[in-house]
Amino acid sequence: MESSEKRTSGIPQVTGLKFDYVVLNELLPVENDEIFKRILDITQLLNKYELMADKIFFDSAYNLTLFFDDVRVTLGSNSDIDHKIIRLKSILPELEGKKGTLRMENYTEDTKNITFHQE
Repeated sequence: MESSEKRTSGIPQVTGLKFDYVVLNELLPVENDEIFKRILDITQLLNKYELMADKIFFDSAYNLTLFFDDVRVTLGSNSDIDHKIIRLKSILPELEGKKGTLRMENYTEDTKNITFHQE
């Protein structure tokens, strides 16, 4: 993981993590060290399913939101993240050119409907 003022093409920007200082070649001082494993898991899943997020955002409770152009995807906690990403791959093409929020935080394999709030 790298802290930078510049965006790197093809690399999602990770936001929402709070820390007071950065020391070169040392782990970022965050409250929950597991967040780095979670970021790695998420980026590997996105790569596996050929999804290119612009931004990965964590709120103060470490709930996950992904951004794809003008579409915000709320994924919530880490539960069922594999299934959420698999399902997201089939939904995103339908949302191309649209702006809004896809609510997937309560998604499970048994979920029939997923809500998209268009702006």
